[in-house]
Amino acid sequence: MSETLPELPILRGYELRLLRFTLQSPASDPSPHPQPSDHAHPTHHLHPLINDLLTSIDSGHYLQALTSPDVNRVVFKLAESDSLDSLGDSAECADRVYSELLDRVESFISKECEEEENDSGKDKAYRVIVVLCIAVAALFGFAQCNLTGPLEGLPKCPLPLEVPQCDEWENWARNQLMAAGSDLLGKLSNIQYIVYAKMLAVKMKDLLFDGSVPSTYGIRSISWWLIRITLLHQRILDDRSSSLFNLLQVFTSETLNHFGTLEKVTTYWGNNLRNGEGSSLVSMIYLEAGIMEYTYARVDSCR
Repeated sequence: MSETLPELPILRGYELRLLRFTLQSPASDPSPHPQPSDHAHPTHHLHPLINDLLTSIDSGHYLQALTSPDVNRVVFKLAESDSLDSLGDSAECADRVYSELLDRVESFISKECEEEENDSGKDKAYRVIVVLCIAVAALFGFAQCNLTGPLEGLPKCPLPLEVPQCDEWENWARNQLMAAGSDLLGKLSNIQYIVYAKMLAVKMKDLLFDGSVPSTYGIRSISWWLIRITLLHQRILDDRSSSLFNLLQVFTSETLNHFGTLEKVTTYWGNNLRNGEGSSLVSMIYLEAGIMEYTYARVDSCR
């Protein structure tokens, strides 16, 4: 990582910390390397928010991350009198609210930076990390409710809004998932969480693709998270989806291109890595690529 960009180790450290939540923790940390705070003290105004979100996710308090008052204020610009206050239990209302929040996410990442005109590339990267934390919290919340447990404790709606009743919102989310071409497999709960995670991740991916965040500060792990979200989407469908398979091929190719060798992982994360962690990350991406190929019965014998 470039010595002329002291913010890079901090940004990469945020990405790595999110990925560590899905890796088996070692009994101890034998790493001799300094952590980001040792060689680059975080001074960006979003660092306290990012750190709070990461801490909440690490402790399993996903709802706390999703409904953070600071997220409401900084990202979604929610106020006491807001156009999103009048919420009804209908698919039309759900679609309107999620679309409006996505517009606010885009404004938070792109438009506000353009107005500030102050090292927008770096600032946008920090803002992408904030939204990535929200997406990961929503993904983990869905996994908790349907795979790992505990099954209770999370409301049906992941949004930082008071939704009196959201049965039709769940039906709306179900239809969003079935648009991939298959019914859902079995009985699922809190479906809005995975839809929310996917919408946020895709929005960030689109903003990165159109150059809103310069490649120097590009958050490359978003493609990896999109693999995980899309694989989980496929897992809860009754049949294999060709559209999801096409997306997974793209996301997997990008992720392998970024992190498919130990050299690439080491170059990207540098001294943020603990001993042996680089190899674990490379193994993990190939394992997930193999799961994707096995799911669609298209195993690449060259891997």
